[in-house]
Amino acid sequence: MSKLSRPAHAVYFWFERGVAIALVTTLMVVLTWACFHFIRAILSEMWSVSTGAAPHVDLHALFSRMDLLREVFGGFLLLLIGLELMKTVVMYLDEQVLHWDVVIPVALIAVARHTLEIDLTDTTPGAMLGTGAVIVALAVAYFLLRRSTGGPPP
Repeated sequence: MSKLSRPAHAVYFWFERGVAIALVTTLMVVLTWACFHFIRAILSEMWSVSTGAAPHVDLHALFSRMDLLREVFGGFLLLLIGLELMKTVVMYLDEQVLHWDVVIPVALIAVARHTLEIDLTDTTPGAMLGTGAVIVALAVAYFLLRRSTGGPPP
């Protein structure tokens, strides 16, 4: 039996939908901006090489401009984690049961966000292996959970 009132469910539903629509709209704007600037940077680098102003295309310069985009994607993933945590709390309040099929994807999103923020120049190989092991463990746990509950294959 549902423990949350009908108005509480309606508020949660519309809030979640509004945040999701705002995120998708903002992500469309960010991706459009990023594509425009990335294409412009590529063309600029190619022009510099073709006119002799630069000896070769500097890929490091192109990708260093993507740091802002990496931070923005990390912010989007943080908001997505918040939405999923909110869903977990609402489901717990409603049924008094913790749903692991929601908790594990939240953990996967959190690890994905962490991997976006890793500075590859300062990270030790052990830390990279540890992050990889956590990703594999969460993916296996999610797969086994979906398989045991009879859900659709991932």
